[in-house]
Amino acid sequence: MVADTELLYAEAGARYPDWDTMIVLVNDETYGGSATGSISVISVYQGMPLVAQHEFGHAFGDLADEYSTPYPGYPACSDTGGTNPCEANVTNVSTRANIKWLPWIDPNTPIPTIPGSGYDNMVGLFQGARYLSTGMYRSGNECLMRYLGRPFCDVPTQAMVLRFYTGGWGGRLQTESPCLNPARNHRLEKFT
Repeated sequence: MVADTELLYAEAGARYPDWDTMIVLVNDETYGGSATGSISVISVYQGMPLVAQHEFGHAFGDLADEYSTPYPGYPACSDTGGTNPCEANVTNVSTRANIKWLPWIDPNTPIPTIPGSGYDNMVGLFQGARYLSTGMYRSGNECLMRYLGRPFCDVPTQAMVLRFYTGGWGGRLQTESPCLNPARNHRLEKFT
């Protein structure tokens, strides 16, 4: 599913100058969805509310897909350098002390975290994300950015909430301790 993003940006700017994110419904019953920038595009297929949540995670939360099946040509990211840092919910860092969501990881959780090892419902470092089966990690084992019908896990949920604090809906909220670097090279702190 795709849409004319230039037209959508122009119309949104003219009609709703304070817009932040768009969800476009395509009058087509074919299963599908996509997100480009701040725009989510979904069909009217019967199960699309779940896809809409996933695509909104991309468009509003700047979250990555957590799939591990190959997608040739998908752009790389790196939290160890370069010009394209990874989204909040994925990383290529595997050293415990440098994991951006370290405050969420219980000290007893093994790194990397193996699915089925008793840590599936905890924040860890699960291998496979951004269409790579190795070398890229996600914070949760079964999250909405990997499986439809699941909730956003802890780290993606925090990234969505922090989007509000960094100017997601209208003006920027005042906060003493910003937990998210707007440059997208996030260091997440656990809210208590």
